[in-house]
Amino acid sequence: VQGVDSCVVKYDSPACNYVGDYGSASNTLEGDGAEPGKYESIEIFGVPAVLVTYTAPVNGRWRTSVHLPRGEFTKPTLTMDASCVSKEAVPIAQALFRTIRLPQ
Repeated sequence: VQGVDSCVVKYDSPACNYVGDYGSASNTLEGDGAEPGKYESIEIFGVPAVLVTYTAPVNGRWRTSVHLPRGEFTKPTLTMDASCVSKEAVPIAQALFRTIRLPQ
């Protein structure tokens, strides 16, 4: 995985594949709209975030995403996406998202 203006990482587990994009132009998930989903405003260690739980499988996999904005355009933001083999794996991916700490 190669990013243009950011650090992009990919991790695979038996239950989910994860992709992270950390940079000034990571996906905000606003108007993502490609698939129907439930959008929630949450906090992760005091940082406001957007959590998306997609309500239908995409290409046979269940997706969930999180975006942690940094407020200022000059600060990098993080977007993580998980593509899971089952609907039951989605809460596990979301629990992992809730452990993310960004540098101050």
